[in-house]
Amino acid sequence: MSDAAQLWNHAEECKRLAAHSGNDEDKAFWLELAGDWLRLALEAEQTAQAHDQRTPQRSRQQNGNLDDSLRAQDAKRHLLAGATHRDIDC
Repeated sequence: MSDAAQLWNHAEECKRLAAHSGNDEDKAFWLELAGDWLRLALEAEQTAQAHDQRTPQRSRQQNGNLDDSLRAQDAKRHLLAGATHRDIDC
């Protein structure tokens, strides 16, 4: 599992804990921690992508995977941003 995937997993676990927390203060704590993990995951993905871009002679398959990764990253960012704001407003 990649570093970024592990960080995404930590963020998801924090979101799950927030959803099951007993009070608003605990929920806010877990959501803030989830946000921190997400920022780290995005940074790890961007670092990995920058490294891939510096690596010469990438195949079309690798280029396609990079495009898929960027689309997935944008989707995760939008999905999580919406979910986090809804969770905090509860």
